Amino acid sequence: MAENTANNANQSETRGIAKEKVIMFAIKKKSQYLVLELLNNLKVKNDSDLEDKLAYAEGLGIRLNNGERQIEPLYDLVCEAIEVYEQNQYPIIENSDPVDILRFLMDQNGHERKDLYDIASKSIWSDIFNGKRQLNLNQIKALAKKYNVSVDTFITDL
Repeated sequence: MAENTANNANQSETRGIAKEKVIMFAIKKKSQYLVLELLNNLKVKNDSDLEDKLAYAEGLGIRLNNGERQIEPLYDLVCEAIEVYEQNQYPIIENSDPVDILRFLMDQNGHERKDLYDIASKSIWSDIFNGKRQLNLNQIKALAKKYNVSVDTFITDL
């Protein structure tokens, strides 16, 4: 059983090395077809795939830091694929209203207003969501802690 697992790991590693060689060849030869095919294979398809690509990019980064300069184009492509996926799946809300940001964070975490009642009362949240009241500093600090974000997330320029 352990020998079988080791064989599978070796085969997977061999396929990974072979794939890297093909990618590097395509980049070096500037073969449009191969590069497009490889970009499609590098495309991040879901969150599980994202985790795999992040681990792969980390490994490539280590190799790059150890002097394997020839893999830099591959590293750049993998990082670009990760960035595109993250921008599409997890957009950064800039210059948004703090309440819109809160709504986004609540949606991402499957929360409802009642999940905020530990921070403020139902009537206060009603006023905040209806634009009659703004978040105060204590609420901002509590929300930042609850959603593991910076307090700056909820503070807009005056």
